[in-house]
Amino acid sequence: MNLQFEIERIPKKNVGLIQKLLMEWAKDNKIPFPWQNNRNPYYALVAGVCAQQTQMSRILEIFNRWIDSFPTIEKGANASRAEILQVWGNAGYPRRAANLHKTLKICVNKYDSIIPHDEDLLIQLPGVGPFTASIIQIFGYGIDKTAIDTNITRIYGRVICGDPQPVHESDPKLIQIVAAQLLPSGKAHIWNPTLMDFGATVCTAKPKCDSCILKKICVARPKLHSGIELLPTKKTSTFMNSNRYWRGKILKILREKNNNSENFSRKNLVVSLTKDLDLQEKLQKLIDDLAKEELIWLQENMVGLGDSPGSNRNSN
Repeated sequence: MNLQFEIERIPKKNVGLIQKLLMEWAKDNKIPFPWQNNRNPYYALVAGVCAQQTQMSRILEIFNRWIDSFPTIEKGANASRAEILQVWGNAGYPRRAANLHKTLKICVNKYDSIIPHDEDLLIQLPGVGPFTASIIQIFGYGIDKTAIDTNITRIYGRVICGDPQPVHESDPKLIQIVAAQLLPSGKAHIWNPTLMDFGATVCTAKPKCDSCILKKICVARPKLHSGIELLPTKKTSTFMNSNRYWRGKILKILREKNNNSENFSRKNLVVSLTKDLDLQEKLQKLIDDLAKEELIWLQENMVGLGDSPGSNRNSN
């Protein structure tokens, strides 16, 4: 595919029209978030991490809890791993919290408490990929670019590329080119949230085409209107009794024990969760995995949340 040829097929009038329609839509439908308008790189970093694998409706809750507990990069970096995980709570995917903690320490120790703005430096930080790096650049430093996520891919893939299911069908390189072409100069901090909100509420996995403001110029609308069957975006797996389910149970118990400053044996932890011997063996392996990921500590037959007793908080 000649990507430059493909992008030149976009009518110039449509570029301006798409920008105008979406900006007008945002005036009445924008979902405000505290990291979007204050040019705070720390807030942007935390928001970017919270947004990973998480629905927009839950991000604000996690973000507020974190910022209330660690209002500055230094306070986050100097907290213990146990404190970090207590604040993260049941938000899911706790490795995000551990990686964020590591990143804050690196920024304090290596960059004099400053979060880098260069993408090459950002993506070297634990847990920071291209999307989170873009969030930091856009909302932390006012850099003009698009943080391409699933929502934005859906909009551009349908409206411009004509793909009913862009996550499965659209060329990522083409989406990047489209994003660069459609980005209004100097308005990335407004444009990105607008696209994300529109993709989360209108141009969803099962799109609301009849009420869509872009329906007259959407290349994919005829296919969608024909009743084409849309495949699931991703395979759904059973959460109950999955590894993730039991990891969450283990961490929940250890958070509760940590609040009460109780010591807890590894054996008692496993037995408190199940009497099934086969499941106990599985839980022992999960405990080892959590320790390797530095989410819990093991010391002889004892287990606890976060850092091991006597560990150096200031180490990376």
